[in-house]
Amino acid sequence: MITIGLENGTPLSAANPALRTVSTVRPDLWKIVNTIKSDPAIARCPVAQQPLACAEVELMQAGHDAWRRSFSAAEKRLPEIQDNLRKSAETALQCTQAKPEPLPAAQPPKKITLKADSLFRFAGGNEAAILPQGKQRLDTVVAGLKQTQAIAELRITGFTDLLGSDAYNQRLSLQRAQTVSQYLRTRGVNLPIAVRGEGDANQLVTCKQTRRNELVRCLAPNRRVEIEFLRAAP
Repeated sequence: MITIGLENGTPLSAANPALRTVSTVRPDLWKIVNTIKSDPAIARCPVAQQPLACAEVELMQAGHDAWRRSFSAAEKRLPEIQDNLRKSAETALQCTQAKPEPLPAAQPPKKITLKADSLFRFAGGNEAAILPQGKQRLDTVVAGLKQTQAIAELRITGFTDLLGSDAYNQRLSLQRAQTVSQYLRTRGVNLPIAVRGEGDANQLVTCKQTRRNELVRCLAPNRRVEIEFLRAAP
């Protein structure tokens, strides 16, 4: 119960009203108990909790002995109490000084797909056509790239829907991929970047709506820019 209390920050003590047959003895040792308890390292150091809990239990037992007027029995408990307090304090210090294990590096995704309708104005492909939410999304990509060294190269590919001529779609898809590449470059991404425009290839959805507005909405997933992250060799 005491060690659980130490982990949760609600330790049991001799002042607990449930312990009605315990007198407080050796206030100096109780002060040491409470000082160790107040160390934040205790909650993160289970090996230091056990001797501290044992010392507290023994102090309660000594208090019970004193309540029963068995002062000699209470006195015999003191060496073990002091030894457990020393062990707890020393172990807590070792936990504080121990070097934490490094967290595993987060692995970047292999590819992300950016919806063109969230990146650019409809039918737009240059930097002036980038929407505010598109800039925010690309800024997130830039921040992620700056936090990892596992990426060796980027491949940026633009895609359009089936609306428009093949030449128009090819030109627009390439322009969007180039604009995304240039945006990353101007914000400090120095990795090699391969850029491609695939026009209306690799359609993700097929739509049969006859009304143009409904058809444009249905085809939205096909209008996209994909960024592939090629990892560095281990």
